[in-house]
Amino acid sequence: MLTSNDKEILLYRILSGDSIFWFNNEKYILKSPSLEIRYEACLIYDTIINDEKFHDWFREDNAELIMMSLGIWNNETNKNLKMLEQKLDNLKVDLFTNFMIPSKTKNIKRDIKNTKNSIYKIHSTKQNFISNTLEGYANSIKNEYIICNTLYKNYKLVFDKKQNYRSFSLFNSLVQEIDKIMITTEQFKELARDNIWKNYWNSHKDNNLFQASIIELSDEQRALINISKMYDNVYEHPECPREAIINDDDALEGWMIVQRRKNEAAKKQNAFDSNNNNTMKKAGEVFVMAESDGDVESILDMNTMESRAKLNEKLKHIDRVGEINDGELPDVQRDIQQSIREANKRK
Repeated sequence: MLTSNDKEILLYRILSGDSIFWFNNEKYILKSPSLEIRYEACLIYDTIINDEKFHDWFREDNAELIMMSLGIWNNETNKNLKMLEQKLDNLKVDLFTNFMIPSKTKNIKRDIKNTKNSIYKIHSTKQNFISNTLEGYANSIKNEYIICNTLYKNYKLVFDKKQNYRSFSLFNSLVQEIDKIMITTEQFKELARDNIWKNYWNSHKDNNLFQASIIELSDEQRALINISKMYDNVYEHPECPREAIINDDDALEGWMIVQRRKNEAAKKQNAFDSNNNNTMKKAGEVFVMAESDGDVESILDMNTMESRAKLNEKLKHIDRVGEINDGELPDVQRDIQQSIREANKRK
């Protein structure tokens, strides 16, 4: 959690477009790169790729295959990663749906943290390998060029061809300090929700708050604007969640996942209805043949959350009692009882 002073520091840093930090009791300023510097950095990247492409480099496109041959990656790793990402989505949905039950949310939050850590470890393994590919090397030189042309001390570039140009030790030390002050996504979100920023945003978001075109904005300014627009969309949604959920990143993502799944299910249902005759729309249940695990998941996604809950209830009941007639299923029994009650009312 950021303190009020932390939020002020971040706000004015983003508004100014500069990042200030101290190293060995000396003040440094990292400025946002101009379009020309970004362009030159991209040309340097492209030059390195073209000059080195026939030399003995690992390539990013083949990174996964090479990692497999070295025994640091396999097909199970990909399956595990996909499973963990799906698990994380489901945990976030659980957090959203159980948000007002503290006894449940505590355990869900713990599971979310552990799952994120597991995903991070897998991604880190791959990213560390990619950093040693030709593309990784070219990208490091590209970023080095940008820093060398945007880092100032006493209003002068720290790294130029006359001073400190080959001081790799100083460069690496300063890069470590820059990494320490990077703004995380969580911090951007926390600032975007706070009144210290919202007072600016709500007053000027339609009137060019930063007095610059979008292409002239810093990366941090664009990030804060995009996240603020995301929150605007949440507040404008007809099913906008309560404030406590909006203020919880994982719970809000759970709400977004629910909305996305609803939209995807509706699109699939519309596509299905358009390809089938109208009599099927009146059916209580429609059975569709699946030819693969992916087809199974796609078909299941056509069901609403309520329908999937009914399906799970049926499967659990069948597991418990064994063979059963359709009329003895719990949801069918409820429908029969409801029909009897409605008939009695009419009488």
